Amino acid sequence: MKKYYDRLFIKDGSTSEEVKSAYRKLAKKFHPDVNQNEDYIEEFKMILEAYEALISHLEKTFKPHSEIKSDSPKVNKKKKVTEHFDYSEYSDEIEVENLIFEIKETKFTKEISIHYQKIVADGIYFIIKLGIKNTDNEMRTLSFMDFKLYDEDLNCYTSLGREINFLNLNQKEMMFDKQCQPHIPTIGYLLFEVPNRKTYFLELYGGKIPGRPSYKRKIIPLETDVKNLNV
Repeated sequence: MKKYYDRLFIKDGSTSEEVKSAYRKLAKKFHPDVNQNEDYIEEFKMILEAYEALISHLEKTFKPHSEIKSDSPKVNKKKKVTEHFDYSEYSDEIEVENLIFEIKETKFTKEISIHYQKIVADGIYFIIKLGIKNTDNEMRTLSFMDFKLYDEDLNCYTSLGREINFLNLNQKEMMFDKQCQPHIPTIGYLLFEVPNRKTYFLELYGGKIPGRPSYKRKIIPLETDVKNLNV
C-alpha cells in the first residue's frame, strides 16, 4: 500500500478523508477533463489507481461494526437497513441541507461504450440521473466520490469516475467536482457497478459547509427493475 500513498504524496496510514483530499487536489491538475495535456493521461491513471486501491483498503480495514454482515434471516437484514439509515419516505424532491435532489432516471446496463471503445461490467452498471438545485447563496461543489450506494445487506458501492466518461456526457453533466451555482438547476450522472439486485439505497450529501469538518447526508431507497436485463 505504501506505493499508493506515495503516488498521492501523503503519509502511510492516512485517513480516507486525507486520501480523498489528496486525490482531488491532484485530479484538478491531471484529470483529462480539466487538462488536455496528453502527457498527463498516464499520470492521472496512476493517481486514480492509487485512490481506488486506498479507499477500498480503508473501507475493508475500518468497516463499522454496524456494516458487518450477520447470519440473520434476510427479513431481519431489511429491518436493520432501515434502522441504520433512518431515511424518510421517498418523495420527488429530497432536500439535504443546501441542496435539493431529484431522481430523474435510473437505468441498468451490461456495457457502456463511446465511439469504438466498450467496457463490459463484471456485474452490471447502474446509472442514476440526478437533478440538483443549490439553495445556498454560494456555489457548492460535488464530486462523484461523495455519493455511495448500499444494498440491503449494507454492502457499499462507490460511484465510478473513469468509466463515466464512456456515457458520452458533456462537461456540464459530469459529476467530477461538479460546481452547483446558487438557485440554478443542473443535472449530474452517477455510475455504479453492482450485482443484480432489486433494491438499492443512495446516499446523498448536502454540500460542504465552510468551517465545519463534516456535512449532512440522507439515504433514500431506489426501487429498480432488472428483470429485462440480460446478464
